[in-house]
Amino acid sequence: MNLNLTDAELALHYGLPADQPLDPSLREACAPVVTPWTPCPKAIARVPNPLPVPTACRYCNGVVAITHHRAIYRGRTYGDWPWVYRCEDCEARVGMHPTTNLPLGTLADAALRDVRNDCKKPFEQLWRGRQLGRTQAYKWLAKAMGKSLAQCHFGLFEEQECMTAHQLCLDKLQEAQAQGSVMANAFKKARQ
Repeated sequence: MNLNLTDAELALHYGLPADQPLDPSLREACAPVVTPWTPCPKAIARVPNPLPVPTACRYCNGVVAITHHRAIYRGRTYGDWPWVYRCEDCEARVGMHPTTNLPLGTLADAALRDVRNDCKKPFEQLWRGRQLGRTQAYKWLAKAMGKSLAQCHFGLFEEQECMTAHQLCLDKLQEAQAQGSVMANAFKKARQ
Protein backbone atom coordinates (compact mmCIF):
# COMPACT_ATOMS: atom_id res chain seq x y z
CA MET A 1 0.00 0.00 0.00
CA ASN A 2 1.26 3.48 -0.90
CA LEU A 3 0.93 5.56 2.23
CA ASN A 4 2.95 8.47 0.84
CA LEU A 5 0.00 10.05 -0.99
CA THR A 6 -3.07 11.66 0.48
CA ASP A 7 -6.47 10.80 -0.94
CA ALA A 8 -6.59 14.26 -2.50
CA GLU A 9 -3.23 13.70 -4.23
CA LEU A 10 -4.36 10.32 -5.57
CA ALA A 11 -7.63 11.85 -6.75
CA LEU A 12 -5.68 14.59 -8.53
CA HIS A 13 -3.35 12.05 -10.14
CA TYR A 14 -6.25 10.00 -11.49
CA GLY A 15 -8.39 13.02 -12.39
CA LEU A 16 -11.06 12.25 -9.80
CA PRO A 17 -12.98 14.85 -7.79
CA ALA A 18 -10.84 15.75 -4.77
CA ASP A 19 -13.84 16.59 -2.61
CA GLN A 20 -15.33 13.07 -2.70
CA PRO A 21 -14.13 10.13 -0.60
CA LEU A 22 -11.64 7.91 -2.39
CA ASP A 23 -12.63 4.30 -2.94
CA PRO A 24 -10.31 2.19 -0.72
CA SER A 25 -9.79 -0.31 -3.55
CA LEU A 26 -8.16 2.45 -5.62
CA ARG A 27 -5.60 3.08 -2.89
CA GLU A 28 -4.76 -0.65 -2.87
CA ALA A 29 -4.60 -0.87 -6.65
CA CYS A 30 -2.35 2.11 -7.24
CA ALA A 31 0.72 1.25 -5.16
CA PRO A 32 3.35 2.29 -6.03
CA VAL A 33 2.23 5.44 -7.83
CA VAL A 34 4.71 7.79 -9.42
CA THR A 35 3.65 11.41 -9.05
CA PRO A 36 5.51 14.67 -8.58
CA TRP A 37 5.13 14.03 -4.84
CA THR A 38 6.61 10.53 -5.22
CA PRO A 39 8.90 10.81 -8.26
CA CYS A 40 10.85 7.98 -9.82
CA PRO A 41 14.44 8.04 -8.49
CA LYS A 42 15.81 6.48 -11.69
CA ALA A 43 14.16 9.16 -13.82
CA ILE A 44 15.57 11.90 -11.59
CA ALA A 45 19.05 10.40 -11.90
CA ARG A 46 18.77 10.51 -15.73
CA VAL A 47 18.22 14.28 -15.83
CA PRO A 48 21.51 16.04 -16.52
CA ASN A 49 21.94 19.42 -14.83
CA PRO A 50 18.64 19.43 -12.90
CA LEU A 51 17.19 22.81 -12.10
CA PRO A 52 15.89 23.66 -8.64
CA VAL A 53 12.18 23.26 -8.01
CA PRO A 54 10.54 26.69 -8.23
CA THR A 55 8.80 27.82 -5.06
CA ALA A 56 8.36 31.53 -5.80
CA CYS A 57 7.44 33.08 -9.13
CA ARG A 58 10.19 34.98 -10.88
CA TYR A 59 7.63 37.46 -12.25
CA CYS A 60 5.44 38.33 -9.27
CA ASN A 61 7.01 36.42 -6.36
CA GLY A 62 3.73 34.48 -6.01
CA VAL A 63 3.49 30.94 -4.68
CA VAL A 64 4.31 28.22 -7.21
CA ALA A 65 2.43 24.93 -6.89
CA ILE A 66 2.25 21.62 -8.72
CA THR A 67 -0.76 21.64 -11.03
CA HIS A 68 -2.34 18.99 -13.25
CA HIS A 69 -2.89 19.77 -16.95
CA ARG A 70 -6.64 19.40 -16.46
CA ALA A 71 -6.68 22.53 -14.31
CA ILE A 72 -5.02 24.52 -17.12
CA TYR A 73 -6.29 23.00 -20.37
CA ARG A 74 -10.05 22.76 -19.66
CA GLY A 75 -10.01 19.15 -18.52
CA ARG A 76 -7.54 17.88 -21.12
CA THR A 77 -4.09 16.40 -20.61
CA TYR A 78 -1.14 16.45 -22.98
CA GLY A 79 1.82 14.11 -23.09
CA ASP A 80 2.67 11.26 -20.77
CA TRP A 81 3.33 13.43 -17.70
CA PRO A 82 0.48 15.86 -17.05
CA TRP A 83 2.11 18.01 -14.38
CA VAL A 84 3.48 21.53 -14.31
CA TYR A 85 4.68 24.10 -11.82
CA ARG A 86 2.32 27.09 -11.95
CA CYS A 87 2.26 30.42 -10.19
CA GLU A 88 -1.02 30.75 -8.32
CA ASP A 89 -1.11 34.51 -8.97
CA CYS A 90 0.09 35.26 -12.51
CA GLU A 91 -0.21 31.81 -14.16
CA ALA A 92 3.46 31.61 -15.21
CA ARG A 93 4.35 27.93 -15.59
CA VAL A 94 6.89 25.33 -16.59
CA GLY A 95 6.51 21.63 -17.32
CA MET A 96 8.33 18.78 -15.60
CA HIS A 97 10.60 16.02 -16.81
CA PRO A 98 8.46 12.88 -17.08
CA THR A 99 8.04 10.87 -13.85
CA THR A 100 10.02 13.45 -11.87
CA ASN A 101 9.38 16.65 -9.99
CA LEU A 102 12.18 18.44 -11.88
CA PRO A 103 11.28 21.49 -13.98
CA LEU A 104 12.06 21.43 -17.70
CA GLY A 105 13.21 25.04 -17.58
CA THR A 106 12.32 28.32 -15.93
CA LEU A 107 8.85 29.65 -15.25
CA ALA A 108 7.47 31.46 -18.28
CA ASP A 109 4.55 33.81 -18.67
CA ALA A 110 2.22 33.46 -21.67
CA ALA A 111 4.31 35.74 -23.88
CA LEU A 112 7.58 33.91 -23.21
CA ARG A 113 5.89 30.50 -23.64
CA ASP A 114 4.66 31.60 -27.07
CA VAL A 115 8.11 32.88 -28.08
CA ARG A 116 9.80 29.70 -26.86
CA ASN A 117 7.35 27.48 -28.74
CA ASP A 118 7.55 29.47 -31.98
CA CYS A 119 11.32 29.80 -31.94
CA LYS A 120 11.89 26.12 -31.22
CA LYS A 121 10.15 24.99 -34.44
CA PRO A 122 13.13 25.45 -36.81
CA PHE A 123 15.39 23.77 -34.24
CA GLU A 124 13.10 20.74 -34.21
CA GLN A 125 13.15 20.72 -38.02
CA LEU A 126 16.94 20.43 -37.87
CA TRP A 127 16.99 17.24 -35.86
CA ARG A 128 13.65 15.71 -36.85
CA GLY A 129 14.46 16.35 -40.50
CA ARG A 130 17.66 14.37 -40.04
CA GLN A 131 19.98 17.30 -40.78
CA LEU A 132 21.47 16.68 -37.32
CA GLY A 133 20.77 14.29 -34.45
CA ARG A 134 19.08 15.92 -31.43
CA THR A 135 22.20 15.92 -29.25
CA GLN A 136 24.31 17.05 -32.19
CA ALA A 137 21.81 19.87 -32.86
CA TYR A 138 22.01 21.07 -29.24
CA LYS A 139 25.83 20.94 -29.36
CA TRP A 140 25.84 22.96 -32.57
CA LEU A 141 23.37 25.52 -31.17
CA ALA A 142 25.28 25.85 -27.88
CA LYS A 143 28.50 26.56 -29.77
CA ALA A 144 26.79 28.99 -32.15
CA MET A 145 25.26 30.90 -29.21
CA GLY A 146 28.41 30.79 -27.08
CA LYS A 147 26.71 28.80 -24.33
CA SER A 148 27.57 25.64 -22.49
CA LEU A 149 25.51 22.60 -23.44
CA ALA A 150 23.86 22.74 -19.99
CA GLN A 151 22.70 26.33 -20.63
CA CYS A 152 21.44 25.62 -24.15
CA HIS A 153 17.78 24.68 -23.83
CA PHE A 154 14.71 26.54 -25.05
CA GLY A 155 13.14 26.11 -21.61
CA LEU A 156 15.93 28.30 -20.20
CA PHE A 157 16.01 30.96 -22.91
CA GLU A 158 14.67 34.47 -22.48
CA GLU A 159 13.00 36.21 -25.43
CA GLN A 160 16.18 37.60 -27.04
CA GLU A 161 17.96 34.25 -26.76
CA CYS A 162 14.97 32.58 -28.40
CA MET A 163 15.12 35.03 -31.29
CA THR A 164 18.86 34.44 -31.72
CA ALA A 165 18.39 30.64 -31.66
CA HIS A 166 15.49 30.95 -34.12
CA GLN A 167 17.59 32.89 -36.63
CA LEU A 168 20.58 30.57 -36.26
CA CYS A 169 18.37 27.54 -36.89
CA LEU A 170 16.69 29.15 -39.91
CA ASP A 171 20.14 29.93 -41.34
CA LYS A 172 21.28 26.34 -40.73
CA LEU A 173 18.14 24.96 -42.40
CA GLN A 174 18.67 27.25 -45.38
CA GLU A 175 22.30 26.10 -45.59
CA ALA A 176 21.21 22.45 -45.46
CA GLN A 177 18.59 23.08 -48.13
CA ALA A 178 21.17 24.75 -50.39
CA GLN A 179 23.58 21.84 -49.91
CA GLY A 180 20.73 19.45 -50.65
CA SER A 181 19.98 21.31 -53.88
CA VAL A 182 23.65 21.15 -54.91
CA MET A 183 23.71 17.42 -54.15
CA ALA A 184 20.42 16.84 -55.98
CA ASN A 185 21.76 18.65 -59.05
CA ALA A 186 24.99 16.63 -58.90
CA PHE A 187 23.00 13.36 -58.77
CA LYS A 188 20.79 14.57 -61.63
CA LYS A 189 23.85 15.32 -63.79
CA ALA A 190 25.43 12.00 -62.88
CA ARG A 191 22.34 10.13 -64.09
CA GLN A 192 22.31 11.89 -67.48
